[in-house]
Amino acid sequence: MPVMLNLKYGDVSADMLLDIYRKFCKAYEIECGRRDERFMRGPGTDALHNGHLEYRPFYGAKFFGENRGDQTEFWGYTDIEDLNQYKNNEVFQRLVAEPVQS
Repeated sequence: MPVMLNLKYGDVSADMLLDIYRKFCKAYEIECGRRDERFMRGPGTDALHNGHLEYRPFYGAKFFGENRGDQTEFWGYTDIEDLNQYKNNEVFQRLVAEPVQS
């Protein structure tokens, strides 16, 4: 289940996107490295502002962001066959419900 933010995709700053991605990494227990941070602050923000972000932190994993009108949707997975995906997604939703850094 995706995480929805009541923000237009163009209103999501690079810092906000990086904060959301870090929360995704924490929920899915993966490392957020410098390569990830550079991508989220540059091409990732640009892709989101163009309507759709798709990022592969490592083989088998994906993180998405997408325009949904007045909302922006985020979701992802670390392995298509991951049985903990739903549990991890609940953690991601809880973390994103915390204040987002702007």
